[in-house]
Amino acid sequence: MKREFADASTFGVDLIDKSGLGCFELHRHVYRADHFTFLLRLDSYQSNCQRLWLEYRWRFNSLAGAQIHTDGDGNQVLISLSRSFSTEESAKVAFSKWVEVVLHDLDVSAAERI
Repeated sequence: MKREFADASTFGVDLIDKSGLGCFELHRHVYRADHFTFLLRLDSYQSNCQRLWLEYRWRFNSLAGAQIHTDGDGNQVLISLSRSFSTEESAKVAFSKWVEVVLHDLDVSAAERI
């Protein structure tokens, strides 16, 4: 799964689809083996809630330092974090933990609204 992401050639390493939210993706840089990107591609409904995701970026430690931008068409919101890891396996472990923490933060936020 090779694709252009931002200005760097990357390829997909891992993918976790979450219905009702979007798709979490782990990308590795082609030229820098220690450079990885955690990416959350929001689905169409969540992409329409960009203001809420901007708030989440400030409230959730799991999204601290994240970049929020849209795809080339401007229809889909992308949330990305760049990280460095010595091995692909350690990146996969950290990526899985990040997905878990983001989902937990969303659950806590939903419970606060009730």
